[in-house]
Amino acid sequence: MKKITIYIVLAALCLNFNVLAQDKTPNIAALKIGDKVPDITINNIINYKDNGGKSTTTAKISDFKGKLLILDFWATWCSSCIVNFPKIEDLEKEFGSKLQILAVTNQNRNTINKFFASEAGHKYHITSAVNDTLLAKLFPHRLIPHCVWISQDGHVIAITSAEDVNKVNLTKAISNIESHLTVKKDLEESRPLFLSENYPFDSKLIYYSIFSKGAYSGLGSGTQFRKSNGIVYGRAFTNEVLINIYLAAARGLFEQLKDSYNSKRLLLNVADTTKVLLTKGEYGIFKTDNQYNFDLIVPIAQTDSLYTRMLRDLNRYTDYFGRIEKRDVQCLVLKRTSGVDKLKSKGGKNENTLFFKKPAHLTNFPINYLIKRLNAETSISMPVIDETNYHQMIDIQLSGSLDLDSLRADLKRYDLDLVKERRSLNMFILSDKPSLSADIKARP
Repeated sequence: MKKITIYIVLAALCLNFNVLAQDKTPNIAALKIGDKVPDITINNIINYKDNGGKSTTTAKISDFKGKLLILDFWATWCSSCIVNFPKIEDLEKEFGSKLQILAVTNQNRNTINKFFASEAGHKYHITSAVNDTLLAKLFPHRLIPHCVWISQDGHVIAITSAEDVNKVNLTKAISNIESHLTVKKDLEESRPLFLSENYPFDSKLIYYSIFSKGAYSGLGSGTQFRKSNGIVYGRAFTNEVLINIYLAAARGLFEQLKDSYNSKRLLLNVADTTKVLLTKGEYGIFKTDNQYNFDLIVPIAQTDSLYTRMLRDLNRYTDYFGRIEKRDVQCLVLKRTSGVDKLKSKGGKNENTLFFKKPAHLTNFPINYLIKRLNAETSISMPVIDETNYHQMIDIQLSGSLDLDSLRADLKRYDLDLVKERRSLNMFILSDKPSLSADIKARP
């Protein structure tokens, strides 16, 4: 059972809402479940052989009669699409002549050929229609992968996410057994998540919060800031793991403390990290059962409470407890070793190649850019803090090596040093929430 918590404050009860009709190409109507698919010709197919085993680049819908046909919309830039290719190949081998999975993309043949010739794509032998416009008009969508199931007699029987294309569901579909697959419906992420389209939130919604567990196929994965005149009044997270939602709250709260969050300020004290981190399952496909959707909107006059409310909701409705505490931790402290100024920039164009190439340089930037880049490097395990008290733009060139001894040697040329010392820092701590039974046992 998915846990959903919703708070909605409405400023009016009866409101009119105009829905803009989707622009339809003349004579091409979008199809829905139950519709008969017209016997169109699909052009520009690669890696395809007809029923007689002859290579061809065209096929009609009727050519797939007697087979379950899955149209799998994809693109070369969609990692969630490509990660499904091994599964597609295995399923086609297992079901043989009973199944045809046809990948569909609007990208041109040259782009697709380059992908399948590349290191990332050469191992796949997927049948795909390229340069498509027709199928996308018959089955409009915003998000990919997007899978359309067409029965052996040419009717649309399901529209799903790629996750639903599996052995169990395919077996039922081929055997004409009803499987009650969830229909993939792409949502408009600029609106509050799951808010009825009948409500014009833009001017009347005062407060809104929703939190649900489990991926939703009609949403992409990521986050967005809800803004009005540059003021952030809300945050939305779709198909995200808990740690990313918690850390967004942490970053906002660190900023309010005039501090800067980075991954070295995290203490993760949970027994089972797979429940909060992104983990992979079969075929390397990311698991979706521990993904969440979270949306929070606060009144414009109370935006300073956004991240406090966000953390409060996360702590209240999950099995975890996140908070910011001062901790005494081992750090790398950047210090000046003399009063001689060897850092001052000569001006000119801003350039930052830290640590993307060797040698690496920072030109006409504040010194905190160096600190940020050092804190972003996973090879440096300790937090790096700045105690140079240097406030002018700097020019600095480094070898690009992140070995501490090499880095210190590079910095020495600018009368700088990285020294291991302990400091009291704000740390974000995420731990398991004590269970009620454990709390009762601990009481005297």
